[in-house]
Amino acid sequence: MKFSDIIGQDAVKAHLQRAVRLKQPSQAYILEGEKLSGKKTLANAFAAALLCERGGDEPCGECHSCKMAASGNHPDIIRVMREKKSNEIKIGEIRAQVTEDVAVRPYYGPYKIYIIDEAEKINLPSQNALLKKI
Repeated sequence: MKFSDIIGQDAVKAHLQRAVRLKQPSQAYILEGEKLSGKKTLANAFAAALLCERGGDEPCGECHSCKMAASGNHPDIIRVMREKKSNEIKIGEIRAQVTEDVAVRPYYGPYKIYIIDEAEKINLPSQNALLKKI
């Protein structure tokens, strides 16, 4: 998925593309909005663009890194998930999926990217554990 494939969100896309082009992404981004507004699609496009081997402000979709990102198998894009039966992301999940891994350098690209879907469901102890590591 490329930024140009995403309908709307022009200001957000321009901001993220500028960060990619200048190779100066912020430490963290919060994408907030209604359900099905494209937050996850935008996060995935941003992650792919940051790791694209060709550079530029759009993922090329053709290099090895872009293909891994598109298939969901890029080792430097970590998608933090919660247990299905729980209504919150607990500290054990944050520790297992983020804090124990954050010190490891990226495997393939210049960045390691964590996408936390439903981050609003991170409970307070998990938030604290996450903030201590970042």
